[in-house]
Amino acid sequence: MLEFDGWKKFSRLEKWQKKLLRMANQAKLQSFRTAPTYHFGILIHCNHKHTMELDQLHGNNLWHKSEVTELDSIDECNTFQDVGKGTTPKGYKKIGYHIVYAVKHTSVVSLRGLRLCLFLAELNQLEAWSTDIGNAYLEAYTDKKVYVID
Repeated sequence: MLEFDGWKKFSRLEKWQKKLLRMANQAKLQSFRTAPTYHFGILIHCNHKHTMELDQLHGNNLWHKSEVTELDSIDECNTFQDVGKGTTPKGYKKIGYHIVYAVKHTSVVSLRGLRLCLFLAELNQLEAWSTDIGNAYLEAYTDKKVYVID
């Protein structure tokens, strides 16, 4: 209808409305990105600097210990090879990385799932075993040639 006489003046309003909706969505996204995040009532930080501020605020170094533990496990698994500063390997693609901060309150396995597995094991006269693979992603190989810069 915007092509008909009398309605053409409303085409500007339509464009303005679309622009206003885009601006509102961008404002919501910005608010979402910068709003504090809580897991199980604990403030989760977004970067290393905020981590140190929270540790200082609470008078402990629990988050710092968590970071050190994670970085030590990366070193332990020989995840990365140091080729020297300023060296760019030929045929490799640079990728970004970041640390994801979170609080894990419970196990991934549900109680119902555990009961079902134990029931099936008992029903089939099998021995039930359990294990936890910490940092399984560090043990995985990739067929892509990638590098990171610390």
